[in-house]
Amino acid sequence: MSTLKKDSIEFLSILEGNHQLLKGLHWNSGCKAEHLLTDDIDEAILEYEDKIAENVMGNGGFRIGVGELKTMLPSAKSLTDMLNELETDVKKFKTTLVEDKHAGIINILDDLLTESNTWRYLKTFN
Repeated sequence: MSTLKKDSIEFLSILEGNHQLLKGLHWNSGCKAEHLLTDDIDEAILEYEDKIAENVMGNGGFRIGVGELKTMLPSAKSLTDMLNELETDVKKFKTTLVEDKHAGIINILDDLLTESNTWRYLKTFN
């Protein structure tokens, strides 16, 4: 298995774990603002997961097979902690990519980090 495929599967498994955590945070939110924000973040995470998967497969010339993703739940128990963990995970995955060869994937990850900053800001309204 190529390094790109291995690293991508691990990162996509992390995003899938964030999706599951967000559902729990959504159902347990104590206010309408966080309830709605977790839904918005979850929708975006799923879109990023799909976009990243399709880009790494196109770039790497491989397919991610059925059952290869193994959901990796973050240790976070709050939205703020999840966003902090997500930022760390994105930056770690970026370090595995070669800038000139994986520029498109890096751009998607940069967009995810930018949007994460917005979510962190919106969280302050709870």
